[in-house]
Amino acid sequence: MQNKITNNNALIVFAVNPVVNIENVRPVERDQDKEALKVYLNSLRNVYRQTKNLDSKKFLFLDIGFNQKKYDSGYQICIQYGNDAGMKMYHAFEKIFDYGHNKAVILAADMPGIKKETVETAFEKLDNYDFVIGPTSERGFYLLGTKELSYEIFGNMLLNERPILDNLVDKIQLVGKSYFLLEELSNAGNAEILNSGIASQKQLKIKRN
Repeated sequence: MQNKITNNNALIVFAVNPVVNIENVRPVERDQDKEALKVYLNSLRNVYRQTKNLDSKKFLFLDIGFNQKKYDSGYQICIQYGNDAGMKMYHAFEKIFDYGHNKAVILAADMPGIKKETVETAFEKLDNYDFVIGPTSERGFYLLGTKELSYEIFGNMLLNERPILDNLVDKIQLVGKSYFLLEELSNAGNAEILNSGIASQKQLKIKRN
């Protein structure tokens, strides 16, 4: 068991661990894969620049195995696990709260335009709200903050065809909790090669090591 820590705030960045697959693909597909990787890594670098000076403990949750040296940037590295996006977030929050943090914010690494001030606002709003949500114009969300763990909210988050943002808000209201909506962001300009924040679990068209 890791020793308990004293910093209230924990930032969780959800990311994939991508590499371009150059085997057995047509040149056009190979170029698309490289472009997808380039855009994704640029978004990840922006998240790092915007969050490196935040007053919080920082965690990078990757979807598969990792190279510790490759991500030696002040983030503690963890692995995502769960059957879908909701359960991956649930288990990430569970781990962070077990470490002793009182407030945690999950941020999607593939959301261009994220700003430090937005994340700071999320932590501040958790003083008065149970959940903080950063919505996307595609009806997903790029950020989710909370002070508590609730399987009722995170379980079966992708059960039906409704937008995941609508499912999330309905679940929060159903259990009688409060929420605050941050500014809406959009990645529509990169729609062909980026996901819609945490909300969309479609894979980037790249092989991941």
